[in-house]
Amino acid sequence: MTNKNAKLIMAILAAGVLCQSAGAVAGTSVRDVCHLQGARQNTLTGVSLVIGLDGTGDKKSAATMSSLAQMLRQFGHAQVVPADISPQNVALVSVTATIRAHGASSGEAMDVQVSSINGAKSLKGGQLLQCPLLGPLATGVAYALAQGAVVLEDPANPTVGIVRGGAVMERGFQPTFITNGRITLVLDGDHATFAVASTIANVINAAEAEQGRPIASAYGMGKVVVTVPTPELGNPADFISRVLDLPVLMPDLKARIVMNRRTGTIAVTGNVRIDPVIFSQNGLTIDTINPKPQPTVQEPDVKRDHFQLFASDASSIDTGARQLLDAFNLLQVPVADQMAVIWTLKRTGRLHAEVIEE
Repeated sequence: MTNKNAKLIMAILAAGVLCQSAGAVAGTSVRDVCHLQGARQNTLTGVSLVIGLDGTGDKKSAATMSSLAQMLRQFGHAQVVPADISPQNVALVSVTATIRAHGASSGEAMDVQVSSINGAKSLKGGQLLQCPLLGPLATGVAYALAQGAVVLEDPANPTVGIVRGGAVMERGFQPTFITNGRITLVLDGDHATFAVASTIANVINAAEAEQGRPIASAYGMGKVVVTVPTPELGNPADFISRVLDLPVLMPDLKARIVMNRRTGTIAVTGNVRIDPVIFSQNGLTIDTINPKPQPTVQEPDVKRDHFQLFASDASSIDTGARQLLDAFNLLQVPVADQMAVIWTLKRTGRLHAEVIEE
């Protein structure tokens, strides 16, 4: 057995021990619940002109005329003033390009989105004049130059278009993943809890720590900081990939019911607990057949009771949301009524979970 395989087995066993008492759910990987800090998209921005429009430009826009006059002066037409220009075939536009999370190299081409700023009716058939695209946070550093033919993706929205491959990187842009020899894993959304952060840190330590010295620590609910081993710093890609692929048995999620009235959906996460309660909603009833119909039984005993979602006996066990939703489906309760029941149970203190209506 190789050393890496042995470490992987240790990581799996560690995840199982850590989560056993927490009611672990199905396993997943580190990359499924967090992302590497610095691994995100970045946007380049600029402002330019689209020319060649068939009378659908900005009309008498002062900003457009001033921008066009300034451009003409740069090409030797020193006497041009905004009053000399009629920008019916010109539109002032914003220009954006998105650099993917892994960065971009010099010479790489990207699509750009062009959007009208002033009163242009349509950018159809226009040509984007060359403009520099500045880096994130408008630092003043031009990373790319953009120009080319504007294509409308949605004819119903003619003031927004795309220039395919219109931006060419003039300098490389590489995100920073390692700072002071460490990487930071940022937990995503609802996974940002103390339990998940601690579990991930322990799994990484079980798999990658050298000679028992931990390399990962959880910082609050949202971050796990990992020290890259010195031998890996020269080429950290393999180490980062191993860390992101480590299996994690997730602790139980926070008990939550999320409802969307528009789409008619109800989603349940975590261990939603509902105390015993009798509930009547619009006189619902349920049929119970005892025994179940058999070929030899001609007259099964059919008993009709008023529908009880939960037993009134306080000694009975707590019933979860799954049974509640199963009962709703059995009786074909409308979604609006289901939501009303859930909210009522929440307000009476019998439903122990966060309820969110989107």
